[in-house]
Amino acid sequence: MPRRCPVCGKEVPEDPRPPSYPFCSPRCGLVDLGDWLAERHAISEDSPDSESAGAGEGEIPK
Repeated sequence: MPRRCPVCGKEVPEDPRPPSYPFCSPRCGLVDLGDWLAERHAISEDSPDSESAGAGEGEIPK
Protein backbone atom coordinates (compact mmCIF):
# COMPACT_ATOMS: atom_id res chain seq x y z
CA MET A 1 0.00 0.00 0.00
CA PRO A 2 1.62 3.27 -1.04
CA ARG A 3 2.15 6.05 1.47
CA ARG A 4 1.70 9.73 0.78
CA CYS A 5 4.54 12.23 0.65
CA PRO A 6 4.34 14.36 3.81
CA VAL A 7 5.07 17.52 1.81
CA CYS A 8 3.00 17.35 -1.39
CA GLY A 9 0.67 14.40 -0.75
CA LYS A 10 1.72 12.45 -3.87
CA GLU A 11 1.69 8.65 -3.51
CA VAL A 12 5.12 7.17 -2.77
CA PRO A 13 5.59 3.47 -3.63
CA GLU A 14 7.02 1.25 -0.90
CA ASP A 15 8.37 -1.38 -3.31
CA PRO A 16 10.74 -0.36 -4.72
CA ARG A 17 11.35 2.51 -2.33
CA PRO A 18 12.75 5.65 -3.92
CA PRO A 19 16.07 6.93 -2.48
CA SER A 20 14.20 9.95 -1.11
CA TYR A 21 11.69 7.81 0.90
CA PRO A 22 9.45 8.81 2.72
CA PHE A 23 9.34 11.76 0.34
CA CYS A 24 8.39 11.40 -3.32
CA SER A 25 11.46 13.31 -4.51
CA PRO A 26 14.68 14.90 -3.23
CA ARG A 27 13.00 18.28 -3.69
CA CYS A 28 10.24 17.42 -1.18
CA GLY A 29 12.91 16.20 1.24
CA LEU A 30 14.69 19.54 0.96
CA VAL A 31 11.43 21.46 1.40
CA ASP A 32 10.82 19.52 4.64
CA LEU A 33 14.39 20.15 5.82
CA GLY A 34 13.94 23.86 5.12
CA ASP A 35 10.76 23.85 7.19
CA TRP A 36 12.65 22.33 10.15
CA LEU A 37 15.51 24.81 9.79
CA ALA A 38 13.06 27.72 9.62
CA GLU A 39 11.43 26.32 12.78
CA ARG A 40 8.05 25.78 11.12
CA HIS A 41 8.13 22.28 12.65
CA ALA A 42 8.93 21.53 16.27
CA ILE A 43 8.92 18.59 18.66
CA SER A 44 6.67 19.20 21.63
CA GLU A 45 8.46 19.60 24.95
CA ASP A 46 5.47 18.17 26.82
CA SER A 47 5.89 14.49 26.05
CA PRO A 48 4.82 11.73 28.45
CA ASP A 49 8.37 10.32 28.45
CA SER A 50 9.95 13.58 29.63
CA GLU A 51 7.98 13.54 32.89
CA SER A 52 8.88 9.97 33.84
CA ALA A 53 12.54 10.25 32.81
CA GLY A 54 13.36 13.05 35.26
CA ALA A 55 13.69 13.18 39.00
CA GLY A 56 11.05 11.75 41.30
CA GLU A 57 8.06 13.77 42.44
CA GLY A 58 8.99 16.72 44.61
CA GLU A 59 12.67 16.52 43.73
CA ILE A 60 14.50 19.31 42.00
CA PRO A 61 16.58 18.04 39.07
CA LYS A 62 20.28 18.88 39.26
